Amino acid sequence: MSEETVEVFGELDKVSGKIVILTNATNDWDVRDIGIMLSLMTPKFHTTKEGPVLVPVSWEAVTQLAHTFPPDGTRKFKWVPGEKLSKWIIDEIIRRSCQGDLLGEKPNRPPMDHQSAGAVAIGLNGTFLLADEPGAGKTTAVLMGMAELAARGKNPWPALVVCPAAVIDPWLEELLAVYPHWKAMPYRGPNRKRLLRSDAQLLVMSYETMRNDMGDAGNDSVLTKFKPSTVVFDEAHKLANYDTKQSVRARRLAKHVPQVICATGTPITKNAGNFWPILNSMQPEAYPDQDRFKRRYTLDKGQDYGHAPPGGLDPMNEPEFRDIMRGTMRRVAKADIMKDLPPKTYQTRWLEIPARWRVAYDEMEEDMLAHMPDEDESNAMTAMSMLAKMTRLRQLACSACNVEHY
Repeated sequence: MSEETVEVFGELDKVSGKIVILTNATNDWDVRDIGIMLSLMTPKFHTTKEGPVLVPVSWEAVTQLAHTFPPDGTRKFKWVPGEKLSKWIIDEIIRRSCQGDLLGEKPNRPPMDHQSAGAVAIGLNGTFLLADEPGAGKTTAVLMGMAELAARGKNPWPALVVCPAAVIDPWLEELLAVYPHWKAMPYRGPNRKRLLRSDAQLLVMSYETMRNDMGDAGNDSVLTKFKPSTVVFDEAHKLANYDTKQSVRARRLAKHVPQVICATGTPITKNAGNFWPILNSMQPEAYPDQDRFKRRYTLDKGQDYGHAPPGGLDPMNEPEFRDIMRGTMRRVAKADIMKDLPPKTYQTRWLEIPARWRVAYDEMEEDMLAHMPDEDESNAMTAMSMLAKMTRLRQLACSACNVEHY
């Protein structure tokens, strides 16, 4: 005799705006098993006093429900989405296919096909991860994506771009080449906070500046009160160390922003577990807890992230994870688009060093040279090691304003 199928129903609730989970199970053991399986998903399911289980509506939640309780009835528990939820799922599938024409403002420089496709994906989804390989032109695709958001009625302004300090100026140069009439400013310097009252569409800042201006104030920080409509995390793998101030404060900022765009050519730097901070910044309700994500999708099932062995995706749940990432992430290999890339260009930048700093640089240049021994060989040949040279150069580059020569 075959085991009786237990149905798990899901429907959109008009009052709460969440998914209501019900079941026709009459056996307490079946109810308990359903509860255990729900607790193993990445979203947190909440039980109300009246009995139903609620979870925020998201693509991640319905995908995990469908994989946990297959709708084809091949297992004891069967997933049965209601009429309104089924319609929502169909609409999501269509939207997450990322098919459509460019509606946004045309860039000054003709885009490559994969950049146009990335812009459409951002415009349709609002929150998106561009994980194209380095050198594939993600910056232009992100800017075009913001133009798509504007054209599709999802106002992207004002926007914050958070990136490494070294690429603030390249970001502004790229913007000038693609959309020269957009008003953008570098958000840096001691008087930077006054820019939050300007009419700039984009403010480009470093991760260090974002970390400092977010602080521990949370809702009361100047960046949160600025109320950006879009935040872009360029080189988003810098969020991977989830317990650093930089990562924590970036995710805190993202929770207050309707549209979050991440861009990185190396989304996973150590193991699959450090992919969680990026997902949490984009979909905090779907991935509220790192340990739940690791237990479900990675080979690292331990609790101690800092001492976890390297590991990838769990093969058992990898198909589910790839279904979840549909319409959330896109990765293009550089080899596939090599023929479309422009020729590599090189640029030399000359910097004027103030006179009082010049002395310190000249002295370091002299110290870096190897000196031949004199006639009586009283002075042996010495030179700085390469590590010492790079350390000294970094020190001067980072703190030239504090250099004094006596």
